[in-house]
Amino acid sequence: MHYEHIQAPLRRDEVMRRLKQYIPQYEKGAGRTFAITREHLAIAIHRAEGLAVRFSADSAPEPFTDVVNLVKLLTALRG
Repeated sequence: MHYEHIQAPLRRDEVMRRLKQYIPQYEKGAGRTFAITREHLAIAIHRAEGLAVRFSADSAPEPFTDVVNLVKLLTALRG
């Protein structure tokens, strides 16, 4: 969501392939990912909220993520 407007479900390996186009050194669980992607956070939130309007967790296999609510909470707490 940070780098592409995804409108279809993607397999994990496809997500990793696409993400490495933007962050070649990316490794799942590695530190500094938030710092690297932070400048794109607003657009990722906007895109995820758009998906939530169109789809739900019950509309599988459509693309959906509810993690946007967690991200908004954590960034609000961070101040």
